[in-house]
Amino acid sequence: LRIYPLEEVVDDLCDAVKTRHIDRVSRQECTWENGFVFNDLLTDYERISDHCSNIAVNILDSAGTWVEAHNYVDNIAFRQESHFTELFQEYSRKYSLQ
Repeated sequence: LRIYPLEEVVDDLCDAVKTRHIDRVSRQECTWENGFVFNDLLTDYERISDHCSNIAVNILDSAGTWVEAHNYVDNIAFRQESHFTELFQEYSRKYSLQ
């Protein structure tokens, strides 16, 4: 399932952007007040990616093409599979902040 590595990349990107904002605030290039709205937006992006992955699993589950999808995804071994890792790295490069 291609959506899970992408969802993980979105989470990592949001964390990185939050860290960059804290750095800007510490250099007085931005204010904490701006950060509240910014942080709310990032939280919304994380929730959207979570909802997308849940929708994908439910579609596959309801179509009968993937039995016990949630149990599989919750398994830590899933994130260590080569297919997951390859997609995660691909998406990380594609959506890099640099």
